[in-house]
Amino acid sequence: MFSRPNFFGEIADNIGIVDVERMRESVRYVEDSKDYDDLTTLIAEEERTFPVIVFMASDGRWLDKFDMNYFAYLVGYYAHIKMIRSPYESRKFAKDYGLKIDECADSITVFYPGREPYTSYKTDIFHTTFEVIKVEKRKYWNENGCRAYRRKLVSEIRENNVL
Repeated sequence: MFSRPNFFGEIADNIGIVDVERMRESVRYVEDSKDYDDLTTLIAEEERTFPVIVFMASDGRWLDKFDMNYFAYLVGYYAHIKMIRSPYESRKFAKDYGLKIDECADSITVFYPGREPYTSYKTDIFHTTFEVIKVEKRKYWNENGCRAYRRKLVSEIRENNVL
């Protein structure tokens, strides 16, 4: 089970944690060709330890429900969170990484080190269900849609960071 120590955030904020680039609890935006080149270099870097999560959103409504900034707060010290804003860079990313052209404008692609990347498109995100269990409160429920996908992705990232 993953457990982030309480002091981890303080160390990250004051000293810094670097995995090819400095880790932050915030989204980094890809807005031009230099940013895009930095992104592809990060993805290809063999020394990278943490996953790279790449968002593309032409329809911001689902992204608001997903709450990308809260997601970055939850996993930003152990995942690189990127958002491609430029339509040109989005098309280039889709072509370079084999995404479905007709669906890629609203997608999340995850790059774990040493594994094949996978992409979830808007329909995948909308149709996600995630069971939430609060043991201490003896409660459970099923979350659906964007929030469920966020919970699933956070859980997956944490699970993959356990050695």
